[in-house]
Amino acid sequence: MLSMFIFETFSVYQLAKKLYEEVLVVIRKRKLDYAVNDQLQRALLSIMLNIAEGSGKYTRKEKRCFYLIARGSCHESAALMKILPFHGIELSQVNCWYQDLVTIGKMLTGMIKAFGTKEL
Repeated sequence: MLSMFIFETFSVYQLAKKLYEEVLVVIRKRKLDYAVNDQLQRALLSIMLNIAEGSGKYTRKEKRCFYLIARGSCHESAALMKILPFHGIELSQVNCWYQDLVTIGKMLTGMIKAFGTKEL
């Protein structure tokens, strides 16, 4: 059996990765505005990468910082989802992805709270 990095076992990472892959397949088939396409890909990728990087940090404060950044990227992705129907992406598909982002956001909020914040 192959060894895994700890972040690969996180449900939130697995969901973020699945969402990134699904969105990428659809938007690559569309002629989206370059800025929207690029920003959406970068925001979704940022969720995954900040979860991964945070999992590799030693202190609670450092971990929390990266999970906060991932949560911010989740919110950015949600805002971008709202404009996808104007670019020809089916509303039902966008709503499904949006709900995944809601779930990811809640999971990240839970992780952030676990590292000792009273701000959320």
